[in-house]
Amino acid sequence: MNLRQRTTLSIAATFLYFLLFSQFGFMHYLEQHLNDQAKLIPLGWMSLGGIWGSFLARNDTSRHLKQGFLMCGWSALAVPVFPHYIFWSFCGFFSGWGLGLVTTHIAGNLPRWIQAQDSGIVAGSGVAAAYFLANFPPLFNQSAQFHMLFCGLMMLGISLFLPKTPQPDENRAQAGDERPIGWRAAPLVLALMTLVWFDSAAFTYFQSKVQLKAISWGSPAQLWGNGILHALAALLAGRLIGQNWRGLLLTAWALLAVGALILQDAAASATWGHVPYVVGVSFYSVGLVCLPTLWAGQQNRARFNLAFWIYALAGWIGSVLGIGMIQDLGRIPVGFFFVSALLMILSLIPRHALVLALPGLLGWFLLPNLQNIPSETNAIKRGRQVYIREGCIHCHSQYIRPLQHDMQLWGDPVDPESAVSSQPPLLGNRRQGPDLATIGARRGPTWLKIHQIEPATLSPGTRMPAYPALFDANHTDGWDLIQYLDSLGSDQTGTLWQNFQVWQPQQSELEASGQTEQRFRQFCAPCHGEEARGNGPLAGNFQPRPRNLIRDPFIFQGQTEVQLHLARTIKFGLPGTEMPGHESWTDSQINSLAAWLAQKRDAL
Repeated sequence: MNLRQRTTLSIAATFLYFLLFSQFGFMHYLEQHLNDQAKLIPLGWMSLGGIWGSFLARNDTSRHLKQGFLMCGWSALAVPVFPHYIFWSFCGFFSGWGLGLVTTHIAGNLPRWIQAQDSGIVAGSGVAAAYFLANFPPLFNQSAQFHMLFCGLMMLGISLFLPKTPQPDENRAQAGDERPIGWRAAPLVLALMTLVWFDSAAFTYFQSKVQLKAISWGSPAQLWGNGILHALAALLAGRLIGQNWRGLLLTAWALLAVGALILQDAAASATWGHVPYVVGVSFYSVGLVCLPTLWAGQQNRARFNLAFWIYALAGWIGSVLGIGMIQDLGRIPVGFFFVSALLMILSLIPRHALVLALPGLLGWFLLPNLQNIPSETNAIKRGRQVYIREGCIHCHSQYIRPLQHDMQLWGDPVDPESAVSSQPPLLGNRRQGPDLATIGARRGPTWLKIHQIEPATLSPGTRMPAYPALFDANHTDGWDLIQYLDSLGSDQTGTLWQNFQVWQPQQSELEASGQTEQRFRQFCAPCHGEEARGNGPLAGNFQPRPRNLIRDPFIFQGQTEVQLHLARTIKFGLPGTEMPGHESWTDSQINSLAAWLAQKRDAL
């Protein structure tokens, strides 16, 4: 294997590790064991590790590349060994540290391994291979544990075939010929940070919406199409970036913006909405690898310093900003489109910034209401109309009364004035089914979809009729209804968790074991399986998959006794996840099932 091939292999492995481990395997594994807030701790340590690794790699030490590959490999393999978020935080930190070393080292050493004019082609080939493999259906559809195992073994194996890095003094320009990068590189770093920020926000938003995942990554055919499109776009970017990298980055931003805008409308995105987003991601990903070479040339110190700033500031901090924006706002604000466009123009074509930014600034001032339009507004509005049309108001209320019973089960009481201000108000005629004012925090979108199509599968004995016709391929009524329901009470997750943590079941006589086992088979086995091992017939529909209640640790429980934690989970579910509660069950029924499961765990 020659030096060019080893370089391409290193780039491909690094990107594939980031995609499969950092974005999918590790993330989904944390989602299976931690709530939305707790999982941020290991991810935050991963970001800090990435910044630290990039900082160390700027010293241009030849051993950094192999060290980084080994750290990435062993960190991925270690995650499942000890199930505790502190240990996972260590794994995240060392994984990020290794990625920081690897990415900065590769970007800084590219012209030492290949001709500078070939850097785009080599980077494009490596990025193309990584994205194609990441979307390869037999690999993509594996579990989080498999992704971590695969990535760990891959990085350890490829560490044996890394390109040989010459000693730092070789091929180094004379010290007097090297200029510190200073602020000259700030516009480039700012442009790349804007792109990463935009991409991370869009990706996080898409992953949070079951409909968008279904139409973008939901089938093998879609995955094949994404992989091929990613690869072709990366190869094209590799050819073009040496000719006009500024134009390529601006094009990448435009494609990300168009893709994000289209994907906010379910009807438009059902056919081709994800295409510009996919192409834009591949375009700027190639730039992350080879722009330090194209910008700094043979100035080794400047090249490594620029690589550090690109990966530390643009890469890791940009990702944190994008993820945080979606978690705080739940959407991509329209104002961000204007701000990011202005940043890209100021960074890459400052001479024409005033002329090009003027239309955007006029739009900002003349259309202020755009800043407050949620990204999924159209689908939510359509879903509300479906809710009214199908007569949901006749069985379900959307009004939590200021009574202890209502507040314990559903969350904070609804303000009467706001409840009647909507047109038409949807207080409900009577409450035959549960109140839906906070259903978006109490049930996940996948659960809601299955419940609409075949309610008795998840709620045996329910009087709710089935609505499979809403999910016909000819219209989006079903998806729109789910978007609307998912939006109800999405800000109440914290309140529901507080109710979860303080609730104590009353002491009661337990049911007969046979009754409890039958109850489990009826209500729990469809997802968790007959033996409670997370392998029920519906388990494959959920991401993350239902827990193995016999073997898996309960990371949410903290210092709480296992049986009490089980009782609370049975009562309230896990707010903000796909795990539903059984709010209408009696304390006797809840205590009986919690004791039955705790006994099965103890017998293991």
